[in-house]
Amino acid sequence: MKLQCHLDPAKIKCKFPKQAILPICQHKVQIACSESPEEATCPVPCDIRLECGHQCTEKCHAKSDPNHDKYVCLKGC
Repeated sequence: MKLQCHLDPAKIKCKFPKQAILPICQHKVQIACSESPEEATCPVPCDIRLECGHQCTEKCHAKSDPNHDKYVCLKGC
């Protein structure tokens, strides 16, 4: 990446995509080059089937609610 000479390279956050495996959920995703896999938000849809029988409708939430304790299913039974 070429920068203008007056810019400080240490302050530039690279947006170029890179592949990473997120350590919490183990999903393989693309994140910005400057982004840390530990801090990245996972964009993969949750694949958990709930006790009510419905599929979770959120994106992967292994960080915030891995056991669906806060999740409320709004689908009709």
